Amino acid sequence: MNIISGLYKGKNLYSLNTMDIRPTTNRVKEALFNILQNDIYNCDFLDLFGGIGSIACEATSRGAKTVTCVDNMNDSIKTIKKNNALVDNKINIVKSDVINFLNNTNQQYDIIFMDPPYKLDIEELKKITKIIYERKLLRENGYLVIEFIQELPNDFCDFLETKTRKYGKSYLNIFRR
Repeated sequence: MNIISGLYKGKNLYSLNTMDIRPTTNRVKEALFNILQNDIYNCDFLDLFGGIGSIACEATSRGAKTVTCVDNMNDSIKTIKKNNALVDNKINIVKSDVINFLNNTNQQYDIIFMDPPYKLDIEELKKITKIIYERKLLRENGYLVIEFIQELPNDFCDFLETKTRKYGKSYLNIFRR
């Protein structure tokens, strides 16, 4: 697992030896950033369920103005901190439950990425997207990207769906405000 492109291209990322974390594969990460390539530079980027911080590091490397990475697992936070050092500590790391974070932040983002645990049910995922929508945490024309084990239905949330792509066992469900 490494940073694919940008200022920190080629840096190897720290990982975890646990089944609780499944980092986004380089294939999916490359596809995601190819889709969003024209919108990353100078954006405000939020990575929910940060895992090891791979997506946050890639967004930083590709020129995002601010990057915030949220996770509530101690091992994840430790690993995100190690990986943050590889990108000159430019990532704002928040140890919090995702719902608590979303209910308490006033920051708006241009891109919100989330890779929730596969065990998270659809109703919990809908609750999270509803908070994002109702609190207007995603800026106008912003992207909400959900990596999940299944394709989400078009009426999944109040955002307009723009794309769904399948990569192995993962789907990138991309919604636009």
